[in-house]
Amino acid sequence: MVLMKSYFFCASVRLGVIIINPQAVSVLLQLYSIFHVMSCAVAAYGAFKLKKCFVIPLAIFEFIYIVEIVTIFTLFLRILRHFLSLTQLTLLTIAATFYAILVAYDFLALVAFEQIVRLVKSERYQQFYGLDPFNPKTPHHIRFTYTKKRNIDHPLIFYVMPKTPAKWWDKSAVILLC
Repeated sequence: MVLMKSYFFCASVRLGVIIINPQAVSVLLQLYSIFHVMSCAVAAYGAFKLKKCFVIPLAIFEFIYIVEIVTIFTLFLRILRHFLSLTQLTLLTIAATFYAILVAYDFLALVAFEQIVRLVKSERYQQFYGLDPFNPKTPHHIRFTYTKKRNIDHPLIFYVMPKTPAKWWDKSAVILLC
């Protein structure tokens, strides 16, 4: 028992036993939760002001959370396979996978937000759309003209397809037909 107090936890996957030092776990989880909530508040301010340096701590915490969730799910599902039936274990695995995908999506949304902020703060974007990303100006080369000659209930929508080179399968089809 003297050795058990000095370790964080002791797990046996073969026997399905996990012994955890509750004091160390509760202190670490409380500290992690406090810092995670603080990073959420700072990230909300950073998102409002479009400052990516305030969002990066939350992205780091979310990445740590992804690793933590996958590790805990793997460990506990390996232990629970000795006590649960195959259907219950399959349902738990599916639920754990969906939750891990949700947490990964949250992390990827933070990464996408950081990329959007980098784009909005770029010099080229600001030259094209102006300094205020919440009220972008209309680019000068796009002109909207409305004619009074037509009486149409719906707006006209124009989409210009970019010119792409012919694909190799299109060339072979033309050769076969000729």
